[in-house]
Amino acid sequence: MLKRLEQLRAEATDLLGSASSENELEELRVRFLGRKSELNQMSRGLGGVDPSERKAVGQAVNALKRDLGAMLTAAKTR
Repeated sequence: MLKRLEQLRAEATDLLGSASSENELEELRVRFLGRKSELNQMSRGLGGVDPSERKAVGQAVNALKRDLGAMLTAAKTR
């Protein structure tokens, strides 16, 4: 799961860097942070993660959500 989180981070970073309109940014926000996003599904599925890994995975999910939010905000201001 941690590997997939890193893949999502890389994908989001690339796409946010190339987004050129507010509509594109909104689509990316929904794709990565929306209710039906893969990241949100991972967050909901933490109960099924091995207890020894749950803390690290939960922290990684929350960090990615926070970082993506910051990247979106920065992209909107430029």
